[in-house]
Amino acid sequence: MTPDFAPGFLSRMIAKEAAAAVERDRRVAEAYSAKNLALQIAQASPLDYSEVLNELLHIPKNMRPLLESPEGWATLAQFVAADLGVPPISYSPQVH
Repeated sequence: MTPDFAPGFLSRMIAKEAAAAVERDRRVAEAYSAKNLALQIAQASPLDYSEVLNELLHIPKNMRPLLESPEGWATLAQFVAADLGVPPISYSPQVH
C-alpha cells in the first residue's frame, strides 16, 4: 500500500529539493571563484594567499555577485588591496 499524500505534495518536495541543490551549487561555485581569485591576487601583489582568501570569504553579501564576472574580479582585487592597506594592484583576471 502506498502512502496517501496530499495532492501536489511530491511536486512541491521535488521543487524544494531542486531549489536547495541550485543554492548548494551556487555556493560551491562562489567558493571556487573566491579561491581562484585569491590565488591570482596573491600572485599579482605582495599579499599572502591566506589573508586574501580570508578577506574574500568575508566580503559583504551584496558584493558576492562580483565573483561572477571578470570586471567584478578586478573590482574585488582593488577592494581587497584597499582593505588590507596595500597600494592598488595592477590586476586583470585571466579569461579563458
